Amino acid sequence: MKDTNLIRKISAFIHDHLLSNYFDEKWVEMATAALLLLAVLILLVTVHVVLNKVFGFLFSAFGKRMKSNFMKYLYAFRFHNRLITLLLLNAFSHLLPDILHAYKTMVAPATTAVGVCMVAVVIFLLIAVANAFVKLLQDREGFRNKPFENYLQIIKMILFFCGVFASYTIVTGKSIISFLAAMGAASAVLMLLFKDTILGFAGSMQLMTNDMLRKGDWISMPQYGADGTVEEMNLTTVKVRNFDNTITTVPTYSLVSSSFQNWRGMSESGTRRFLRTINVIVSDVKFLDDKDLEKYLPIGDLKVFIEEKQKIFNQRNADLPVDTRIALNGHYLTNLDLFIQYAQWYLQNHPRISARATLLVRPQTAGGNGIPVQIYAFTQTTVWAQYEAIVAEVMNHLFASVGYFDLRVFEAPAASDSLSIKLQEPAAMAGAQKA
Repeated sequence: MKDTNLIRKISAFIHDHLLSNYFDEKWVEMATAALLLLAVLILLVTVHVVLNKVFGFLFSAFGKRMKSNFMKYLYAFRFHNRLITLLLLNAFSHLLPDILHAYKTMVAPATTAVGVCMVAVVIFLLIAVANAFVKLLQDREGFRNKPFENYLQIIKMILFFCGVFASYTIVTGKSIISFLAAMGAASAVLMLLFKDTILGFAGSMQLMTNDMLRKGDWISMPQYGADGTVEEMNLTTVKVRNFDNTITTVPTYSLVSSSFQNWRGMSESGTRRFLRTINVIVSDVKFLDDKDLEKYLPIGDLKVFIEEKQKIFNQRNADLPVDTRIALNGHYLTNLDLFIQYAQWYLQNHPRISARATLLVRPQTAGGNGIPVQIYAFTQTTVWAQYEAIVAEVMNHLFASVGYFDLRVFEAPAASDSLSIKLQEPAAMAGAQKA
């Protein structure tokens, strides 16, 4: 009541002073209300600035003393600023009837406008709390890569619609039910306008519920030109930073409606697969006799492998009713068998190749490019540069080893090879004629 009497006294003072000195009677009421309104607004802004600094200091000090990051995040998202704004708007709404006592018809619209502003401030206040809570969760190891941005956007959407409903009630004085009934008639138009948002919401919920995608995951989606790390996830789009530092924006729902490759399993396992092929010329593959095998005995574990295989093959050959001295009639090792066994041994003993993951060296179906010998193994790192260095080291060693087993790597003839053959043909013919 005291505040009301004070406002009325100030209003009367301004009214009498203006009436006697500056304005005619018809302008006095308007000038009085305008000056009083300006004075109250200046006072509220001043109080807002002072309280903002005081509350900021209290939030900061309390957060340090309690060792709570939540208070720090509330301060960072300007929770205190919005709380002060809400309190001052509430005070302003109570002062309006006295400020505009000479204009009774303007009190209700002005109070309604302030009420709508208070609803907006409450929404922003709750959003600040939600932002601080999400930030607090992301500080924990188990929640660091969870897509809380999607949940946060859903919360913001819900708060937005709650704000719209509350503002409608304040402005019209009608219940929310009447608002929903009016919106029902326009539901088809709304669904068309918010189609992407609705699909994105459904897709986001599936991605989060099934843990299909997290921030920081490496994904490949060739149909959208995406091959990189997920930087941002929201209701409508997923932002992917490709390895060439370009940004690809993928619709959220497309990650559910179509396929994509997520490399998270590789990252979590700490290993990365590499699959390479060495094409061996078919005509270089041959049987090896005891004399041929002697030079391979000192290499790797080939001595054990050769002795075991010879023991098995000798038993088989002894049971055959043919002359097994002819290689075609019996069982004998080939130089390709030894190369495959050597490659297997080399990979198993390589310090950067995972021993606990699948490791295979196998010949595949021969074709026009020779016999493909497939190398299937996993490195002990997922770091791209290190991975490529390991693969290069392994393949260079195996390529250099092929010739030691009297094998050659298949190469398609180049233009220079054809030219060399053509140049050699006349020389050979000339030599034959002289002979």
